[in-house]
Amino acid sequence: MEQLSKLKSSLEDTCSIVAWNPTSSQLQQIAKLLVKSNTIEKSDVDSIVAGVCPNTKFIAMEGIDNSDLRTLIAIAIQVANAKG
Repeated sequence: MEQLSKLKSSLEDTCSIVAWNPTSSQLQQIAKLLVKSNTIEKSDVDSIVAGVCPNTKFIAMEGIDNSDLRTLIAIAIQVANAKG
């Protein structure tokens, strides 16, 4: 459960999420999709999150900062590979 909490927090930071309420199952699905993704850009992460959790609200910001993506993917790998 701790890894899911870390993933949720990292997604909120990376994607500038201001409102959402993902279930554990949705977070696990997001993690698996992130791990399968061949590219790692913020727009891809935003699309995955919006696809799994369509009611998510994002802050629209100019410019793209991909610096947190490595951390996000590392957490997603842990969640995706976790038993359960």
